[in-house]
Amino acid sequence: MIAAASIFALMLMNSNAGTQVSIFYKDKLIYTMKLSENETKRIELDEGYNEIEVKNGKVFVKSADCKNQVCVNSGKKSAAGSTIICAPHRLTVKIEIDDSKDADV
Repeated sequence: MIAAASIFALMLMNSNAGTQVSIFYKDKLIYTMKLSENETKRIELDEGYNEIEVKNGKVFVKSADCKNQVCVNSGKKSAAGSTIICAPHRLTVKIEIDDSKDADV
């Protein structure tokens, strides 16, 4: 029963498409991108660079000069709550839902 509930919760979470990408350097927000718009952004850091691309509603690290390439090999992400991390560069790419336009004022 617990396993079935866990699987259902995981499926529900993965089907929740995000709307924006937030890019953090050392836990500080440095750039945002919309998942609905194709864009490529090269982030230059003291530690190196990461080239982040949004294409067809998915985000991925197109290239980076870190040695382990875990961020590049993380694949394409679109689900809210998903992250791509480049530990050597202290960079986090986080998929979120921008609900600011839906807020009641």
